[in-house]
Amino acid sequence: MAKRAAPVADAAPKKRERPPAGDTGTPKKRGRPPAVPEAVKAVAEDHYLKGYTPAEIAAELKAMGHAVTDRTVRNWAEAGKWKVKLGQRREMPHNLDTEIARLAAKKTVTMGDAQKLAMLSKTRQRMRLILPTPKPRPVILAALHADLLAKALAPEYGLRTYQTRYLTSTARFLLRLKARQIGFSYSIALKVTLKAAAGRPQLVVSASERQAKALLGLVVHHAQKLGITPDDVTADTVTIAGTKITALPPNAATIQGFPGDVTIDEAAWIRNLKKVWEAIIPSITSMGGTVEVNSTPFLPGSFFWKLATNHENRWGQFDRETITIHDAIAEGMEIPGGVEELQSLFEPDSWAMMYLCQWAEDGAALLSWAELEAASSPVDYAAGYDGPVWIGIDVGRTNDRTIIVAIGRVDDRRYAILDWWELHQQAFSVQRATILQLPGLYPLIARGQIDRTGMGRQLAEEVCIAHPGKFRGVDFSSQSKERWALNLQRMVQEKTLILPNDPGFLVGLHSVKKIAGTTGMKYEAARDANGHGDEFWGTALAADGLGPIKRVSFECEVW
Repeated sequence: MAKRAAPVADAAPKKRERPPAGDTGTPKKRGRPPAVPEAVKAVAEDHYLKGYTPAEIAAELKAMGHAVTDRTVRNWAEAGKWKVKLGQRREMPHNLDTEIARLAAKKTVTMGDAQKLAMLSKTRQRMRLILPTPKPRPVILAALHADLLAKALAPEYGLRTYQTRYLTSTARFLLRLKARQIGFSYSIALKVTLKAAAGRPQLVVSASERQAKALLGLVVHHAQKLGITPDDVTADTVTIAGTKITALPPNAATIQGFPGDVTIDEAAWIRNLKKVWEAIIPSITSMGGTVEVNSTPFLPGSFFWKLATNHENRWGQFDRETITIHDAIAEGMEIPGGVEELQSLFEPDSWAMMYLCQWAEDGAALLSWAELEAASSPVDYAAGYDGPVWIGIDVGRTNDRTIIVAIGRVDDRRYAILDWWELHQQAFSVQRATILQLPGLYPLIARGQIDRTGMGRQLAEEVCIAHPGKFRGVDFSSQSKERWALNLQRMVQEKTLILPNDPGFLVGLHSVKKIAGTTGMKYEAARDANGHGDEFWGTALAADGLGPIKRVSFECEVW
């Protein structure tokens, strides 16, 4: 052992220096700074696409308590190709107008602001010369019941400002590109209720039967809240003061020739939107009805994309607004658990599409958006179904959701998802009770598979004991996941599994990616402390082993 040097006897003791003000004297930790939450990056991207500079974004984030430099923002922008997205946004005149107005309204305009303002104004002027003259935007006055509107606008009704803007817009042609889960179906239901009370017939075209029924449920809720007793309520109509509100899936044959106002909900997710449009618009325009189109974004190049972006300046008569999740929060919306927890449940590309209102990108997803759209249907196959059912259950408790998926047989070749349940952060007792009621809903359960990996083992054992022969526990391994994933991919690509036309469910199916590992291919949703891909694995478990029914024929000779 090395010998320590003896202390020098005549050395004067050094005086300990007091740490500077604000310094605790604790040695500073070295190394990488903590990772910035994805939600902060999402805010930065949202601001960047609105024309904010990296310095302005860094200042905004600093005010929110996040120490981010403008250099970091520039690195994010380069990695995420934000500049390309900003260029695409600036191809739309209304986005340019918004950016110009923001710069012009600043109290202190820097030299950089002035240069950018001049550049944007020059670009806008060129657009005015190149593009045709915008079409006038017609308005409809007194379309809502005045007294009931006053009730709805009262503070106690609880509307947020973006909901109020939508409700009180007098535009005859209106389009909203909006994030999910910001209460927009609630707003639509309220508006059609107030219009019907004013004597204007209403038609709501939803992306699926399930969504149409849910919207009529919200109409009944608003009627009760406003003190109205509906005259009649059926499976697809609610009658108020003698005027019908009809909600239907997108079938051009059944909605053609409707006289009244039309609202198309989740329009981007309606595959035959152009046919629906051609079926309803002639009769609407001939009698002065309103047309409102609302949706989260989906595939670029679609008919809704053309409407939303005013493609070739053909749709200038629409009053447009884009409402991201951050816009909604800024206008009073509260999210239980916070936006970071919500974002953790989605892949970055799905989050950008569903909550930041950016158009779909596939990345490395196993199931592309085009494949999912082609395999989806608005039909509610659960209605009146009494055949065999296959159940898949992906178990979660703290972070992941437990997803239950039921699949039924349509014909000798095809199957369809009948129903699904999402249980987020629910106690196992609640999950068990939900699962145990399934044989009552679907008596002919051909097979149920439940994830028994890790925390799901006890729940799987209890379910299998309660219903022996109907359910079995399965283990997640790289081999089993590959088999389930490729089988589901095959069924979707061959269109032998019909998917619900529900944006949230399709996002879950799109989240799983094919990733090259050291020992082979892996099938995973990018995973942090909050796992996801739950809809995919619940569906894959239910679809395991399903295929065409093989008919065996033989001949016999009777003597």
